[in-house]
Amino acid sequence: MWGSGLAGNKPAVVGSSGPTVDATSGKMVPASDAEWAAVRAAAGVAAGSVRSIWQMQEISGNLADSVGGKTLTAFSTPLYSQTISGWSRKAIRLDGTGDAFYSLDSGIGNTATTSHLVFALVALAGSQASDLPTINVGLGAANADRRQLFVDNPTNALSVRGDGGQASATGTVDMTTTVHPVWFMINRAGAVLAAVSDNEVVQQTLTLPSSGTNAYLSFEGTNNSYILYAALFDGAAAELSVNDLIAMNVAMGWTIPWAKDATSNKFLPATAAQFTTLGLVAPDEIWMGNLASGNMVGLISGGTLTAANSPLYQQVVTGWSTTGVRGNASTGNQRFEGTGPDPSTADVVSLLYVGNITADATVRPLFACGTSPSDLGLAIYDDTGARRIRGRSAGGVSDSVGTYTTGGHAVLFGHDTTNTREIFVTDVEARAKAYAAATSGTAYGLGAIGGGTFSTTTIMYLARFTGASARALSTSALAKPFLQRLGWTIPW
Repeated sequence: MWGSGLAGNKPAVVGSSGPTVDATSGKMVPASDAEWAAVRAAAGVAAGSVRSIWQMQEISGNLADSVGGKTLTAFSTPLYSQTISGWSRKAIRLDGTGDAFYSLDSGIGNTATTSHLVFALVALAGSQASDLPTINVGLGAANADRRQLFVDNPTNALSVRGDGGQASATGTVDMTTTVHPVWFMINRAGAVLAAVSDNEVVQQTLTLPSSGTNAYLSFEGTNNSYILYAALFDGAAAELSVNDLIAMNVAMGWTIPWAKDATSNKFLPATAAQFTTLGLVAPDEIWMGNLASGNMVGLISGGTLTAANSPLYQQVVTGWSTTGVRGNASTGNQRFEGTGPDPSTADVVSLLYVGNITADATVRPLFACGTSPSDLGLAIYDDTGARRIRGRSAGGVSDSVGTYTTGGHAVLFGHDTTNTREIFVTDVEARAKAYAAATSGTAYGLGAIGGGTFSTTTIMYLARFTGASARALSTSALAKPFLQRLGWTIPW
């Protein structure tokens, strides 16, 4: 999960003395294996020792490895002790004249046998004149083992590439003008070649290097780059997921600028690509609840949930910046209704963020898929003072038993027809729900669909998953890491 101890864009606290933090930027720059171990722990990433750390604060000569003794030899005429706006630490500059720092040490850089993971703080001096490498790992016969992190021309975006039949992948985010935390991963166990920054993820299936034993690692300068710091993990310590790398960036104080609630720090992905970037299955439609009036329009394909009978808008939720919609407790048939897949034949799972759960003794509809909330949907009611979320399907009922506070909660609810199973989990609990075939219908939306009074519980976010994506979420074991990656703490 995105580890505990993370607060906004401040680094996770490391020990009693705190982490090594750049005094101006406020970003963590781990100075030892112990500090990297703390970063991994704070991010919820498996333990693994760092192989090398290059601080890159030298004023001349080669770059010392403060952990593993793997010196990087200077080539050509790199520049040293370069001032970087917004940072106290200095940088080396590889200024486009073939400059490089490299190692031919047999202990690192052998991609034919070993996974590698490089972290670097990188800034570009300006737009690139051509496609040029930043990090090279591996050689092998005819360079077939080489895997590379490039800066693309003309996009100035990260690109992962290689020889020996390796397919490439290129991002879309311009990397110029500011410092970025960049991971370059060659994961042999997972067959993943990836670059991860604070702005995006670029990945490709790794064609396994195998041609030889030549070891090589270099930071190269024909892309006119500044590098402030670098570290290397290898072996099992390098065999991580893309999500692990994102989590460690957060742990070191970086803000991930994908849709995220500013107060709760929960993710609110606004596109299918943002789900994919987080390493999650993508929905076929997303609706945000923070509109000021009118209908809810889907962000992916424009599916409309039409407002009826004046539901309430921009309702504030405790502990959240994002607002939502709800009923007013008195007007009948308030709703946002559209059409969706027929759950009697399709696999459909929906993710809702709800807040300020309020209830009375009457069961109030919240969400429906098919014909009405009583067929396949969610409702809210008061059980002698306890707020309950009720999941329904074909008349079968499962009521929550956990305690729901006035703040926000996540609910993942749906129907896997293919595997005859149902999912009803929240950030508080996982409910057992027996499968029951749904009645045929294509209604989909929030509130009093099919009659009743829309619950006064606020809905901030709704995403719908169908087909294989729905099936990938239809057990509690599958749902738990999904919710964790969106920032939720799951106690079950």
